[in-house]
Amino acid sequence: MANPENSNVQLTIARGGRPHDLTFTPQQILSRSREAYAVYRQGNYVYKVYRSRETGQHSRALQSYARAEDYGLPVASWNISNCTVRVGNAQTFHGYVEIARMITDGVFFSLQHGDGVFRSALRGVTDKRALQHIVRGCEGAVAVGLRDPQGFIRPNSVGQPIVFIDIHTSNSSEAAQVLLNAARARLEEVNH
Repeated sequence: MANPENSNVQLTIARGGRPHDLTFTPQQILSRSREAYAVYRQGNYVYKVYRSRETGQHSRALQSYARAEDYGLPVASWNISNCTVRVGNAQTFHGYVEIARMITDGVFFSLQHGDGVFRSALRGVTDKRALQHIVRGCEGAVAVGLRDPQGFIRPNSVGQPIVFIDIHTSNSSEAAQVLLNAARARLEEVNH
């Protein structure tokens, strides 16, 4: 498999019955991913490109996002589409892409790196209503079994002060419980 850091990558996504082409350069790689081929940023969107839709990842991703919405988890605007990926001038494979609107006004957290950033971002939230929204969002994360919780704390937003991204769900989640405990503790501090 060609390295995305050395070649342009062209995605052909079927939208509304018509193909839509996007080209990414190596400079647009946002981050490396252990499960995806590459993660790109273009404009206000992030594109997480997966190698294959045959492995069941595609249907699991759709199910995770649908389940998250059913549980009321605050999720960034998203779309999952099948695509064809062309790397450089020759190599082509089928896959799928998760597309999410980029959050630019928040503090990124990922429990993969511990809960310090999350707790620090919570200290910046002083509005009681915003903290109540965060607690409800974390309760949704626990209920849906959010694995590898990551997203953004938006300290200046009362309407959507927490947004989760890159959704993976299971039956239970100790990591999401860590978020919930921290959010409840911060709300208790603000209440006193």
